[in-house]
Amino acid sequence: MKLPSPYTACVLALALACTIVACNPPVEVPTDPQTSICSLSASDLAAMFQSGTITKDGIVNAPNSLGFTGDFDDPPQNCPFYQWAEQAFLWVTSPAPSLYGGKNRVFESPVFFDVAPPDINGNRNLIPHTAGRIHTMAVRAAQAGPHHLPIVFSKAGIMLEIEEPPTAPDGKQLILDRSGQPVEIQEIKPTSFGRPVFLDKNGRPITGVHPLFRTPRPTTTIVERFIVDKSPVFLNVFGDIVQVETGQADGGVVLTQGNSLIYYLVMVNDVYAYFRTGISDGHISTSSFPSNGAGMQSIKAYAAANNKSFPDSNAMAMEIKSSWVLASSLPDPADYFTITAAVPHYNKTATQWTPVPNVMDTVQLAMIGMHVVGNVQGHPEMIWSTFIHTGVAPDSTYSYANLASSGATTVTANTNGTWLLCASGAPPPYNQMRMTYDGTTGNIVATSGNTIGPGNIITMKPWGAGADFGPNSIDLSPLTSNSEIISINNSVLNALIAGDLRKNYIFRGATWTIGGNPPTPPPAFGPEGLSGNEVGTSSLTNVTMETFQQGNTSIFTGTNCFSCHQSSNTQQLRADTGVSHIFSTLKPLF
Repeated sequence: MKLPSPYTACVLALALACTIVACNPPVEVPTDPQTSICSLSASDLAAMFQSGTITKDGIVNAPNSLGFTGDFDDPPQNCPFYQWAEQAFLWVTSPAPSLYGGKNRVFESPVFFDVAPPDINGNRNLIPHTAGRIHTMAVRAAQAGPHHLPIVFSKAGIMLEIEEPPTAPDGKQLILDRSGQPVEIQEIKPTSFGRPVFLDKNGRPITGVHPLFRTPRPTTTIVERFIVDKSPVFLNVFGDIVQVETGQADGGVVLTQGNSLIYYLVMVNDVYAYFRTGISDGHISTSSFPSNGAGMQSIKAYAAANNKSFPDSNAMAMEIKSSWVLASSLPDPADYFTITAAVPHYNKTATQWTPVPNVMDTVQLAMIGMHVVGNVQGHPEMIWSTFIHTGVAPDSTYSYANLASSGATTVTANTNGTWLLCASGAPPPYNQMRMTYDGTTGNIVATSGNTIGPGNIITMKPWGAGADFGPNSIDLSPLTSNSEIISINNSVLNALIAGDLRKNYIFRGATWTIGGNPPTPPPAFGPEGLSGNEVGTSSLTNVTMETFQQGNTSIFTGTNCFSCHQSSNTQQLRADTGVSHIFSTLKPLF
């Protein structure tokens, strides 16, 4: 009989204890991964601190993105990218140095700007961080796809984008008939054989129906949604019905076990803001984020011409997206980064929450997750990394390469305990959507057969690697990949001083492309894995922000960052600014 590893035994004992008394087991980082070149020495971590010493709440220097020398093809492969991600997170969550002209954390200092939610025209403003300013938060809803459309997953695990059917002047939806002519839909009737019948304004069946798309050259992964007897039916470009995951829909909203909505906030740093402004007024001419000294020099020169200097220009362009919940809904808010924010006020019923116009609640929010994204030397596609608070959600089952036997250790999913997004001991199914966000009205609406309330959410592929990459993959095996992320987490978390809030957040992974090329994801997600150039932890999601885009198994299904963040032009040699969804919608600073 094989005895469990010490870590597994600890998990089993903790699970037993939690069935007796309520407890809050944070996500555990295994302590026995294979020795990895991704281990970070205490001296290397200390060198990241401004003082040269690891101190509680000590200021960490910005990463030297301009001096970045790592690449996938050069040993030690992934590790410089992961080390960059760790330093970037420790920096943005550091107390702001006096040089930054503000107080609180770096991400709240004048070095960063809030990105306002889109206005009625889809444009966003850059909002400077001024003294006493209150952040305005939007409700977290499901991520958009590469065409900026809502996402749903088929039962085969393929990510689909949903485009709403176009309408005629009288408001009736349009669909194409067999001859390719648009026809107004008067009524859609269900049938006993599953395929609905579409009727025209004269009550006659429309033959050979297939969607009329606004998106140019739609692929089979774009579908249109029609409501038949209060249930959605999805049709692809050929008019075939696509079966989607039960409980899945677009625009998903999450309510925690403490009955708080999840809110999100997007920020960019000063380099990003002036780069975007210089592009807008024609003083900077490029289609890609800066990836070398010449690119950065043009941004610095433009900023200087407008009486602006960057305290940390070597950090290059950075974007962060963070997720937040009501601090009052947590048993231990002091364990989280907190800020003051304004959030929508709702009139609530069991099945619909309606925002009250022009009424916002000023509240304290606690950070539960963060994407840290930035370009580095040679990589205009940016490094996409993510972090999560340890108490948010339990992990699904995963395996990693252990140190003792050079074999595999499997950690089994365990939902016992007090989790932010999962009830104690909750059985499957997990990650089922209970309500959606209506972007037109701002309403939160329960999905069919549900009321508005908490679901049971777990983290799929916890360390960013699927359980089966397949024969075409260029990634490391999931065992080795998981061990690398676990290893660098141990290096950082063990070295940080007790009481430092950064010790409560774990690194889930990072992804980028080979040589800074435009992302080339596979044509479909499935057991064949990646056939493109996206490397690192290429099944990377954050449970607080891509909750319903994680896929429904531990194999490589669902999204990764580049599933949605793709270049606008994949024919050019370098990734362009299309990888950032907000870039084209941002209004210039002046």
